Amino acid sequence: MEFFQILDCSTLGTCCTDYGVVGILSVTKMVFDLIQFVVPIILIVAGTIQFVQLTINPELKDGFRRVLNKFMAAVIVFLLPALVDLILTATSSNFSVAACWKEARGIAIATPTGGGVFMPSKYIQTDEDGNKNSAWLDPNTYYTKTTKKGSTSTTATRQNIVNYALQFVGEDYKYGGRWSGDLPYVPTDCIGFVKGIYSHFKFTKMKNAPNGTQLFYKYINSHPGVVTKISESELKPADIVLWKGHIALYIGNGQIVHAAGKKKGVKVGKLYKGDTFRGFYRVNGVE
Repeated sequence: MEFFQILDCSTLGTCCTDYGVVGILSVTKMVFDLIQFVVPIILIVAGTIQFVQLTINPELKDGFRRVLNKFMAAVIVFLLPALVDLILTATSSNFSVAACWKEARGIAIATPTGGGVFMPSKYIQTDEDGNKNSAWLDPNTYYTKTTKKGSTSTTATRQNIVNYALQFVGEDYKYGGRWSGDLPYVPTDCIGFVKGIYSHFKFTKMKNAPNGTQLFYKYINSHPGVVTKISESELKPADIVLWKGHIALYIGNGQIVHAAGKKKGVKVGKLYKGDTFRGFYRVNGVE
């Protein structure tokens, strides 16, 4: 792979991790944090000691200048890492260093590619068991459709369903909230989120399904035309993952998108099962 690809993450979605750039920048961030607070303290203490010495003996050569230099150096050392962090965080993720810096800081970013897709490059999330996880979402597999945020497309392909759901990552959660699936987004809970996504694509049976995961579970068992239960080996993006008390949308690469809770909101997380797992389901009619 050519070196210039490292300089442009948009040409290779995994360049940050393939070349260890995220790891290097993570260490850089820790060093910055250490420098930003430890070095100024040392300089201020040294300057204060010199100032005290100067008050005792005003004839010390260049006393005031040295004290002033130390205090100025403390300010500069404190501000410089913060300025670098601010610039890289605010810079477009199309600039590879900024994109990798955000990955190192654990910021979920959406990077517009040439086709107009808002492509999540990487997410660092926490699942329901409290385990942090991170993974790259494959842009060549699921995120090449030109579906910009706010699209009202009703094409029921797996790709479009996943793309549409991912546009709402970071939105709020509301227990008992209901959402039609169209814009504007209305804070909702896990079942409302999944139903909303499928309602947007005109899946009437999903739209008319009852609210609440327990009632939904009974509904799909008594209405076989709504979904089909599948095995994990058959799992594809846009399939449903159901637990007793929770529901999510599988997006591929071992990840799900779901309305995870009041504190977490809509987020991407690692696929898990647990004791309350009920199964994987495919909505009938998805291409």
